[in-house]
Amino acid sequence: SRYYGLKTPIDSLKGQRNIREIGKKLISKVSNPGDFNQAMMEYGALVCSPFPDCESCIFSSKCVAYMNKEVDAIPVKSKKKKPKERFLNYIVFIDSKHKTIVNKRTNKDIWYKLNEFPLIESKTEIKNINTLTDFKKLIDNSSLTIIKEKEIFRVKHILSHQILYISFYQISVKETITSGVHLSNLNNYNFPVPITNFINKLLI
Repeated sequence: SRYYGLKTPIDSLKGQRNIREIGKKLISKVSNPGDFNQAMMEYGALVCSPFPDCESCIFSSKCVAYMNKEVDAIPVKSKKKKPKERFLNYIVFIDSKHKTIVNKRTNKDIWYKLNEFPLIESKTEIKNINTLTDFKKLIDNSSLTIIKEKEIFRVKHILSHQILYISFYQISVKETITSGVHLSNLNNYNFPVPITNFINKLLI
């Protein structure tokens, strides 16, 4: 990359294709490709390394990066995108018979087809669930009467491309939850890891 002054990120498909094409042309000119590859690897480890010894390099007079004073900028790697932050608020309804509501995730998003408690996703971290309009709508649509409400658990869960800030709210309700799942049966359902940890730690 330095010798030819390649600016295409080496971890991109185009960058890797460019390097392969150059490598094929160089190998086609030598009688022993194996020795050539070994020499290239050793040279990269000893001279043209992440901290290159350009003064000792026998190719520096023709090295594009060296001549343009771009040795520290090449090879180029793709800039990693900042992980997306999401704020997930799970509403854990519990009635007098120790039953709760369990839903299945159907959107093609994280945790597709896994189970979860009723979810309200917010744009920021919430200190009081009652301030969310979606929470009020959820209560109205469920026709349940709240006896007691409290936040009982928060956790930060890191995925490869997302950071999840998860809050769990336990909502005790007066009415019996129709088609509810008993807390003792929650382990029969497939939940994402952070929800499973919450269940095992605080509900069962």
